[in-house]
Amino acid sequence: DNVALQQSEAVVAVHDSPKPPADRVSLSLSTLRQARLRVVLAAGASKAAIIARIRRGETLLVNQVGDIHWFVDEAAVAEESGQQ
Repeated sequence: DNVALQQSEAVVAVHDSPKPPADRVSLSLSTLRQARLRVVLAAGASKAAIIARIRRGETLLVNQVGDIHWFVDEAAVAEESGQQ
């Protein structure tokens, strides 16, 4: 469980992240939830697997933020539609 997800400060330190960079500063979950507008941009085939998981309703951090406006390209949804 990521301790940073429980913090209420505006920004949080992230350590040992499985995705680069391993150490960084990020907006807290509470800050993201308070945003009036949330936008995710996802492009490229490298995003197809995660976009497919999100569309299947898998519980992921991004699904805990609130309403999001999604902008994805064809390559990012290729896995779902069987395109490559």
